[in-house]
Amino acid sequence: AARLASLEQDRERAEQVLRQVQEQLARLERPPPSTAIERTRGELPWPVQGQLASRFHSGDAVHRNGIVIRAGEGEPVRAVHAGRVVFADWLRGFGNLLIIDHGDGVMTLHAHLQHFAVAVGRPVSRGEVIGAVGMSGGQPRPALYFEVRRGGEPIDPQGWIARR
Repeated sequence: AARLASLEQDRERAEQVLRQVQEQLARLERPPPSTAIERTRGELPWPVQGQLASRFHSGDAVHRNGIVIRAGEGEPVRAVHAGRVVFADWLRGFGNLLIIDHGDGVMTLHAHLQHFAVAVGRPVSRGEVIGAVGMSGGQPRPALYFEVRRGGEPIDPQGWIARR
């Protein structure tokens, strides 16, 4: 029960961080419309080469809003689409968390990174290395947690990335 309460607190803290990021984004200039992420739904590349370990809504309280991809420690993690880095910091339950705003209200979250290859405020292009797979945030095995949000709400990443 204590672990579940702790996981729930981690999830609530992440939601709070996401709300703050959204408020900050509302005050910033948007990426150019040419990023048009909506047009690439179902065709985005996987952020890392690896094996799907957990599906949307199947993980624990922290990881239920995205997918977990197992991969080798240090494997490059890539941006699935052009955008701007809006958050890159350690967050309990997520470890090193990087958030990219792709415009049109769509953001991607990349957690448990070993390190960041890009900084907040920096534009990134599709396929650019943004970090490396790690075990930060208490992961027992190297993996990437990947989440897609539209309008602040989590949506199934598998509807956005290409089928294998």
